[in-house]
Amino acid sequence: MKLPEHVAFSALLAQLGAQQDYGPTGTALVIAAGLLPDLDGLTILGGWRCPLWCWLQLSVLAHLVSDFLFYRWPVQLLWPFSSRGVGFGWIGWNDLIPTLILYGGVALAIVWPGYLVAAASLGLLALYVGWRGFRSPAPWGWAGWLTGAWAPRGPRLCRWLTGDFVT
Repeated sequence: MKLPEHVAFSALLAQLGAQQDYGPTGTALVIAAGLLPDLDGLTILGGWRCPLWCWLQLSVLAHLVSDFLFYRWPVQLLWPFSSRGVGFGWIGWNDLIPTLILYGGVALAIVWPGYLVAAASLGLLALYVGWRGFRSPAPWGWAGWLTGAWAPRGPRLCRWLTGDFVT
């Protein structure tokens, strides 16, 4: 299909439920999701080497991998075809180390944009996740505090900054 056809198809798809439940915002999001796979055409016009579609797929894959490596709740990779889930639980829910690596990497990338900061930050995160896969968190001291012991007594704002919207 061409882009206008994708827009029409997605708008009709939204009418099956998203429009009624979420209004025009729901319809706009369904249309955006329907167009997302074809945004690689814009990158070809821009002359970029890797189509945007490749980066989007890599981002989705990295999201799924981090979800099942980090936490214990099972990620259903083949849903709705299978309800079987995978969850290794290598990182604790309120472990600050990945948060500090990622936030620090973004801050450095703003100051020094380029491949080096991004590769170093993501490489450091991968090393930490791999290391934690073979080593349990320390139950006390600074290491215990950094790997999640701070959370039960931490202020809600601090938990929110680490992405903890649940506790």
